Amino acid sequence: MDELERLRHEKMLQMMKRIEEAKKQEEAKKHTENKTDEFLKNLMMPDAYQYYKETIVPQRPKIATRILEVLQYIVSMEDLPNKVTQEELIFIDRRLSGEGPTIKVKKHGKEVTDISTVLRNK
Repeated sequence: MDELERLRHEKMLQMMKRIEEAKKQEEAKKHTENKTDEFLKNLMMPDAYQYYKETIVPQRPKIATRILEVLQYIVSMEDLPNKVTQEELIFIDRRLSGEGPTIKVKKHGKEVTDISTVLRNK
């Protein structure tokens, strides 16, 4: 019976250590997220920060990480004259995702088409 109790006690200690490690990792993650949020709030206009948090992060997390890296690089080079606007953030987002600007044309009674298609047909 003593052997069984000792094994149970060891298992319980291992589980407690795992729980403590998980808590420490979670706290470290929250701390890092808070630091990142503060960094972004200082760099971006409020509408740009809101767009980043509500649109880019949930839909394209890899692009969000890359945007953060780009902003960190720009700050390290001391090449950011003023806060990032939403338009600039959208520009960076599109460049990183490889998405170009698109212009749509809708003529009366016809479907929406790309400007390139309209110009090719003329």
